[in-house]
Amino acid sequence: MTEIFNDCAERQLSQLLYAVLFFHASEYLLAIACHGKSKVTIESLLISKNYIKTHEKKIWEAAIKELIDKITVLKQDHYKLSREAHECVDSVPDLENMVYAVQAFVVMCEDLKMKYSEEQVNLMLQKSHFLP
Repeated sequence: MTEIFNDCAERQLSQLLYAVLFFHASEYLLAIACHGKSKVTIESLLISKNYIKTHEKKIWEAAIKELIDKITVLKQDHYKLSREAHECVDSVPDLENMVYAVQAFVVMCEDLKMKYSEEQVNLMLQKSHFLP
């Protein structure tokens, strides 16, 4: 799976979330210390469900936007590479004929290697017949 955030962004995001958590925990403890536990409720704190939803939505929107941007860049890179590959192929006239010529040359070289090996064997046999 592709990473949505890079390491630096992920670290900064986690630091931000820890800071927000620390702030609200401190606020809760301070409210209890000042007003007593019976008078402090979740609704009386600064953080609310709407606050959480809003920030969660912003995080998701940022992640989706970053993902869309990365996909756009990947599409542009793919188009550019495809265009360069076609230009490369088009720059060599008769590329297919060249490929066939190289393949034929390889076959010819293999045949020559075979003939050379046979000649070497024949020479060795002739030399062994002349030795006393």
